Amino acid sequence: MEGLILVNGTKGLLVNCAEVYGRQPTLDAHHERTYQKRNQPLFSTLPGLDAKYVNVQLFAIDNDNSKKLELGTKTMNALFTSTVRLDKDSSVAIGPSSLNGFSVSATTTIFVRKEFLLWYKSLVDNGCKKLVVQSLYSFDELSQLRQVRSKFNKTSTYLLSRSSSAFTNDICHRPTTIWTLADQDSNTTTDSDGKNASMLFQAIAVAVWDDGDDARLDGNVVARLVQKCKVGGKVWGLMNAITMLEESKSMSVIGNDDLNRLLVPLADLLSPYILHSNTKITSAVTQRFAR
Repeated sequence: MEGLILVNGTKGLLVNCAEVYGRQPTLDAHHERTYQKRNQPLFSTLPGLDAKYVNVQLFAIDNDNSKKLELGTKTMNALFTSTVRLDKDSSVAIGPSSLNGFSVSATTTIFVRKEFLLWYKSLVDNGCKKLVVQSLYSFDELSQLRQVRSKFNKTSTYLLSRSSSAFTNDICHRPTTIWTLADQDSNTTTDSDGKNASMLFQAIAVAVWDDGDDARLDGNVVARLVQKCKVGGKVWGLMNAITMLEESKSMSVIGNDDLNRLLVPLADLLSPYILHSNTKITSAVTQRFAR
């Protein structure tokens, strides 16, 4: 999905980062909800019969105080989290509000990289036997995790389903997430509570990659991170509560509802840290496209 160019009239938009979500609840815990509430219309990013492209459609969504840009197909929807306007002084948008003043209509044209089409054709020609499902590229695996804030007790939360274009696929130009905040550089010698919490999420992700449903969080890792946090702070309180969940030296991750109930508010606490980091990312991307 990354590297797409969208054109609507005189407006052009380059997609630099995309997160993919599966349609089926059995495959992706973060699937788009299609349960219809009483007396409320059903909204979905499933492509309509009037879509310009067969089984593919763009959507501009105003939700959660964000103006989101998504692409929907029959099997998945992609949330664009980094875009650059090609017609407007390279205006940059980082984060879920990536519509960037772009207008979506029934006539919007989608341009796909030739390199991607050739890669996909080779997969089809080989019966998809060479498809690598573990990662999208062989570096910075944590950056390939989606920016989610819930369901940390589900295996699909740790799928590598986030990709960046060649223009922004590095630590200085990708949108920051709960998984990558810890690796953002700063002018201080000590880690913030936000970075300490991010290190915890990193440890959990690596544990799930290593052991899947049997993944366990090392209690010693949590204890060390608690010691680095500001005593009495919100992050300290939640991480300290995690250390008290079990008396054993480690705790399960997948299926552990008690752990998840503490990780969800912990992820929410990272929002201001991520917002601040993405401000720097926006500046870096702006400079890159101004060259």
